[in-house]
Amino acid sequence: MDYIRVSDYTFSADKIARFQELALKAKPPTISVCGKECHPSRRTLNIGNPYYYDTSKNASIAWDNNEFIKEDFPRVTQCLMNVYEESKNNIGWHRDKISGLEDGTVISASFALNEEDNDKVLSVMEFRKGTKGKAFASIPLKHGTVVMFDAKKHHEHQIYHRIPKTLAPRINVTFRQVSENS
Repeated sequence: MDYIRVSDYTFSADKIARFQELALKAKPPTISVCGKECHPSRRTLNIGNPYYYDTSKNASIAWDNNEFIKEDFPRVTQCLMNVYEESKNNIGWHRDKISGLEDGTVISASFALNEEDNDKVLSVMEFRKGTKGKAFASIPLKHGTVVMFDAKKHHEHQIYHRIPKTLAPRINVTFRQVSENS
């Protein structure tokens, strides 16, 4: 698992509550897959510099009043929030887009949407090498789990990841250092 690291980083209860409040602003995204517009069942919110999603079609806000995010990760210029509320919410096998990343670091934190789920496994994040085959790593995502990886190394080594199923409602907050003009 030298391609992935599960961190023991801990977010304060106040910060988690602020992420949960921001989740209320998330909207269903419109994304383009193979030239076709798709509408995944999860909700998203882009905070800061745009990354991947077209911010003219999708929920996006500036850093204004959200500087608390940078307290923990001062180099972060983008935060993508995904809200998974139903068991059908998932994200298939993919590699993160690397164009526009100033470095490859991806920090992905999961939080329970509901307090009663704080001790449950909310979902599982799986990693595999190549476009076919079984996962070589499965990481249970609980309230406060932080997974870190280098998206550029994942591209170089053909490492893909997915969230196959939502087990309990959760918020995922992914932090990146994205250039302003990506």
